[in-house]
Amino acid sequence: MNRLEHLGALLRSAGPRVRAGLIATVAGAGLLVALWVRARGDFLDPARPALVADFVPVPEVPVSVVAAPISVPLGRLTELLEAAVPTEYGGLAERRPLAGSDRTEVAFHLRRDPLSISVRGDVATVRTSIRYALRAFYDPPMLPEVSGSCAAEEGESRPRLDVALSAPITLDRDWKLRTRARIRQVEPASLDDRDRCRVTFLNVDLTDRVVTAARDFLGEHLDDVDSLAAEVDVRSRVAGWWQTLQQPIHLTDSLWLIMRPEAVQRGPLAGAGRSLDVGLALKARPSVHYGELPPFGARPLPPLEEGEGATGLDVRVEARVEYQAATALLMDELGGRQLEHEGRHVRLDSIRVFGVGGGRLAVEVRVTGDLSGRLFLVGTPTVDPATAEISVPDLDFDVATRNVVLAAASWLRTVELRRLFRERAIWPAAPAVEWITGWVEQGLNRDLSDDVHVRGEVTSVRILGAYALRDALLVRVAVGGTARLVVEEDPHPRLIP
Repeated sequence: MNRLEHLGALLRSAGPRVRAGLIATVAGAGLLVALWVRARGDFLDPARPALVADFVPVPEVPVSVVAAPISVPLGRLTELLEAAVPTEYGGLAERRPLAGSDRTEVAFHLRRDPLSISVRGDVATVRTSIRYALRAFYDPPMLPEVSGSCAAEEGESRPRLDVALSAPITLDRDWKLRTRARIRQVEPASLDDRDRCRVTFLNVDLTDRVVTAARDFLGEHLDDVDSLAAEVDVRSRVAGWWQTLQQPIHLTDSLWLIMRPEAVQRGPLAGAGRSLDVGLALKARPSVHYGELPPFGARPLPPLEEGEGATGLDVRVEARVEYQAATALLMDELGGRQLEHEGRHVRLDSIRVFGVGGGRLAVEVRVTGDLSGRLFLVGTPTVDPATAEISVPDLDFDVATRNVVLAAASWLRTVELRRLFRERAIWPAAPAVEWITGWVEQGLNRDLSDDVHVRGEVTSVRILGAYALRDALLVRVAVGGTARLVVEEDPHPRLIP
């Protein structure tokens, strides 16, 4: 049984005269206590606001698109084709019937020069020159066989054919180069006689016959171009910087830029010279994390997506305004101020701002004067995006303080203490926002590894909201900008294992 219950039982069991005496005694004691407390002037001692769990709504981080162009040198493909395509075809001892003549045979020998590959737009071109020699044999009726040749003798200058294969090229979902090689050109290198093959005893120009033979030779190797292009390793190169971007980027102290890559899109291919330029774009959900190194998992490189979208960053950033700074600003505004009402006064000796969780903060006010002790006001902060100022428009006495004020010092409400604190409990978010925005820009200009670099700039800042945590005011910011991955060229792409 508590003391109040005990007192009630005692009053009910006592007789009328005893009960009246007890009531008078209790009332008198209460009056004495009240007068004693009033005399001391330190009766304002409400309980602190209870601490509850922090609550901050988890935002959906929007997708950002980071330009990530890569250049695929085609030197390795050239080497592969050099090894796969024979340098010679035919032989002067291999006779073949000449179309349209039952008594004529020809033998030819083709020797190609080294291959070269160039790209323009999304079309690769393989070029070479073919030098050739030819012998022709004619078996006339009743007479011995006769023969003639062009450039068949040692030291003779051989006629030349200019050859070009055309191969539209792309990068498929499996990160493999795909081509569709076709013969684009097989023709004499010039109009000069030196690049024609005329056999005088037959009185015939066999250049076209050699061109046909060269086309047959090239046609046998078109599939080599397509299959070898698919062997050039693009996937592992992209997978390298993909894994790099999954690691948090350390900005300073407990501040991390996290990219969270999700996909890679392929834009247009725009090769020039001996490299294929692929316009890749990285889709990510970047944000800034405050605290210990956040956990991260290694996601494998996903299949390449098609589609071209505008690049741009929308980084979610959380700036922090420490309560010590908020306290200092409020003390500068209100510390030492004296409030009066009908001859009574209180002095605001000290002020402290702290978080109580649940998205709310509290202001503890220590007072002296006709009243002494402490008061607590609580409220939910909000931020004005236009002014970048944090305020607490609903700041009010908490329940325990309100009860104490009503019971012992109702006149204190008349001095509009709440209105005063609502008007002056305003803190600028701009310094914290500018500080963290500067770190974001530094994070967008980093060498992530020896061959992967990020280059970017911040172009806009939007304040989204403010939230009171138990240890700091959190200001959520959207940082807009641009970023581009710079990937160093690998001069020797590997084969796909």
